Amino acid sequence: MITISLQGVLQLLGIVLVVIAIVAVVMLVRVLRNVADITENVKEVVEKHKDDLDSTITAIPEITNSAQDSIRQVNTILDRSSEDIVDSLKEVKSTLVNATRVSNDLADTVEYVGTAAVDTADFISSGVNRGNSTLSYIREIAQVVRDVLNK
Repeated sequence: MITISLQGVLQLLGIVLVVIAIVAVVMLVRVLRNVADITENVKEVVEKHKDDLDSTITAIPEITNSAQDSIRQVNTILDRSSEDIVDSLKEVKSTLVNATRVSNDLADTVEYVGTAAVDTADFISSGVNRGNSTLSYIREIAQVVRDVLNK
């Protein structure tokens, strides 16, 4: 008859837990390394294009102001012009209004992309920090299991 001792079951359970912990730590290290690489790449892209993003955001108000000045001038001309010219200039005015809307949308998009990139980098960075904390907990658990098995 085969007898299984409690000590043998505990040792086997301890070995299985240690193997699982080692596999989990290795996988976690690989994931954290990949996340760190992604974070670095996002940071490099944002840093590389920071001046372009800043200059674009800075130029948008100038474009908008120019478009608004053009619209004011068109309005003045429309007030003084005949009906044929008025019809033609209404189309120009509509085009300028649409250009203003596009430039405003572009400014919003550039700002959103910049904010999203910064938020993504912060999110990934906090995930890496949490991962490191989790890794520390797993190490402590493995140490406790090892200590229990050695006693």
